[in-house]
Amino acid sequence: MPATQAAAYADLLLPENFRTGVLSCFCFQEFTKVGVAVTQNTMPNGVKPCGEWLTTYSKQQGVGYSISVAIALTNYILKEFILAVTDLEAHHTKTDKEASTTSKIWVV
Repeated sequence: MPATQAAAYADLLLPENFRTGVLSCFCFQEFTKVGVAVTQNTMPNGVKPCGEWLTTYSKQQGVGYSISVAIALTNYILKEFILAVTDLEAHHTKTDKEASTTSKIWVV
């Protein structure tokens, strides 16, 4: 069921701790249709609440993507470090080298 502007406006008029989230649903719904132009969506009282919503939404998405990139980078650096340390050790067979790498991964 799509959120209407009237329902979003009614939600906006409620005190912040009594809002039901219809305004957020409305802003997201409009964002999927018009993109960043959602910031120009004006309520009957002249307020443009979707601008603030878009800022918050963008920050939340940015944090999520940043954490993913940080984890991927950490995994890559850790892998390269473990392989470099294993190469410095004097292993006689490939099996010894693989066992050493495996044991280091389990410790980390």
